[in-house]
Amino acid sequence: MQQHHQRRAVIAGSAAIMATGSVGHVRGQPKPNVIVIGAGLAGLNAALHLQDGGARVSVLEASSRLGGRIHTRRDLEGAPEGGAKQVHDSYTRTQARIRELGVGVFKRPVLTSGTAVNIGGVNVSAKEWPTAAINKLAGDERGLPLATLRFQVLTKLNPLTDLQAWRQPAFQQYDVAFKPLARSLGISDEALRIMEFAATSMGLDDVSALHLFRRHKQSQAAEFGSTARFFTGGTSSLPDAIASKLTTSVLFGKQVKGITQSKSGVEVRCADGTTHTADFVMCTIPFPVLRDVALDPAPSGGVGLAIRALPAVHATHIHLIARAPFWHDDGFPPTMFTDSPLEMVSKLFDEPGHESGSLLLELRGRGCARFDSLPEADKGPAILTELARLRPASKGKVDYLGIDSWATNPLFKGGYHYFRPGQVTAFGAAMFSPWGRVHFAGEHLAEIGVGLEAAMESSEREARAILTKF
Repeated sequence: MQQHHQRRAVIAGSAAIMATGSVGHVRGQPKPNVIVIGAGLAGLNAALHLQDGGARVSVLEASSRLGGRIHTRRDLEGAPEGGAKQVHDSYTRTQARIRELGVGVFKRPVLTSGTAVNIGGVNVSAKEWPTAAINKLAGDERGLPLATLRFQVLTKLNPLTDLQAWRQPAFQQYDVAFKPLARSLGISDEALRIMEFAATSMGLDDVSALHLFRRHKQSQAAEFGSTARFFTGGTSSLPDAIASKLTTSVLFGKQVKGITQSKSGVEVRCADGTTHTADFVMCTIPFPVLRDVALDPAPSGGVGLAIRALPAVHATHIHLIARAPFWHDDGFPPTMFTDSPLEMVSKLFDEPGHESGSLLLELRGRGCARFDSLPEADKGPAILTELARLRPASKGKVDYLGIDSWATNPLFKGGYHYFRPGQVTAFGAAMFSPWGRVHFAGEHLAEIGVGLEAAMESSEREARAILTKF
């Protein structure tokens, strides 16, 4: 019941923000100039808010495309998602933009076939899992579905009482490594081993328990009982639609190498030799990448610590397509959780009336390195060989399409942020502050939202903060 109340509170709070009076340019005064760095969802949403508030906006993007870590691979058969792939009805800001822009979405179908389990190379059905010989979990853990094991364990252990409790001094005791804490609270070594697969950090010994508890509480509030939907034409249709509303074109190939600010303005220097000046800057560069940008004067306090130290989870999406439904031959569902290097295999939800056979392998954390480190020519054969080892019926019936490795992409250096032990206390709250005339936004700077909503929340908040300074 508490989860339902929290989700309603999130929605109500978001609606209240969106219903407030407009903040922005005063008629008769020169329009302020704002540079937005990054044309991902956070940057584009910020740019549109700033434009609507009366600012002159320029968007600088290092790559040759829109979307950031939203990337519908329209160059691949079936147009699979290289990054974010769904939106929940509870994502209030995101849903508002979708309706405003007329972006199409469709309801995610119910997964009726279930999820197969492959542990130690042995396949069992989800129904067989609780009593299977390969199930080495302890006590009540044995009955938990592996695909939701992490969520169930965190539900059991999470001491946070609400979405803001992580800020309270009483909970700082949990800003320690999750693995030893969980073990001391009765979680089995086998459960912790399995939780390392498709992880949300670079290892359970490298992530703050307080961070995991906070993220768990955010996910409960944002997604519990909420319908998930996919984008008609792919998730990239959302940033495409936002960019189409901007009155100035995004400038591509503008990799920022330096930002200098003074009392009167900000100068942004790009690798192509161009220099851009503005009254304010909205920077959406992920902090692991921002560490390589020369910032003058150097940021101090919590935001400076966060820029220097906040890590990112390695994340890799591998795209396959089944030419024949091999799962009909072996009797197991196409979607599979495994403790092998493939971690999680998902049969993608296609648009109504269209069946593509697309399969997505989602790797997280340390497991990404196995395939990320291979030469491009070796990746496909290695992945298909491993799939055939786990599911022999797939041999000769699946093709490799491509891979998206966010950790090896120098413009991102990871899929999303996490906090190491001690970091939530050190700078978790202070990192939301601006650096003078430079404001920061992105998924790593959301107070409440997760997924796409995190980018929307932080960019709206910081755009409003800039507009109040005009």
